[in-house]
Formats: sequence, C-alpha cells, structure tokens
Amino acid sequence: MTKTTTQKPVILFVDDEEPLRMMFTAMMPEKLTDQVDFRVAADGTEALAIIEETRGILIGLLTDLGLGVEKPDGKKVAKVALDAGVKHIAICTGSSEYDKDQLIPEEIRDRVRLILKPYDLSTLMTFVEEAVQSST
Repeated sequence: MTKTTTQKPVILFVDDEEPLRMMFTAMMPEKLTDQVDFRVAADGTEALAIIEETRGILIGLLTDLGLGVEKPDGKKVAKVALDAGVKHIAICTGSSEYDKDQLIPEEIRDRVRLILKPYDLSTLMTFVEEAVQSST
C-alpha cells in the first residue's frame, strides 16, 4: 500500500455509525482543519488500511469498540495503531456498565483512553487538541 503524500498530521475517527462520523468531521474548527487531516473509517478493515497508509503521520485514533460482525474490532485497531507508533488513542463505547479493565485488554490498557458514549463534544475536542499539541 502506498504511503500518503500529505505532510499534515492525521487523526482517524472510526465508527460504524455514519451520523457519528459526519458529526466528528463537521465539528472540527477551521484552525484545526488547517493543521490536521481528519480521516474517518466505517469499520476495522478500512481503519487498518488508513493506519498503514498514514504510518508516520497518524497522531491520533478515536475508535468505537464494536465495529461490526466479522470485522476487526476497536481493540484490534488500537493495537495496530499502537504498534505503528500512534501515541494518542481512545476506545469509545456505549457500555457504561463495564470499566476499562473489563473492556480493554491488559496489553494495551495503560496506553489507551476510554471514552464513553454518547460523545461529549468537550471530551472529543480535548483529545484532538492534545494529539495536535503533541505533534508540534
């Protein structure tokens, strides 16, 4: 797979719900879209391809935990991103009855953030801003 030619850092948002993907890109202020390429993926397979394509410039990953039947889930996507050197990773879930220890494998637990749905705009923006600041 060919690496991307853009030099702007990339933040990837992965969710199988189209309205949430649209909301994520629509909420980004112009000052951030000038600095960062915001990409979205509908499932784990698409996310893994984007991670490979943007290796070296991917600075953040927000992924839903459940990404459809017979597709890589958010835990797999997060693990691949970590292996690719991505430092800012959050796994998102609507499952508030479980804690991070139950939802995220021990091997990656200390290196990812857990964000509960429904998404809180300020939480998402804080995550994005931290990823952008760490890349400059």
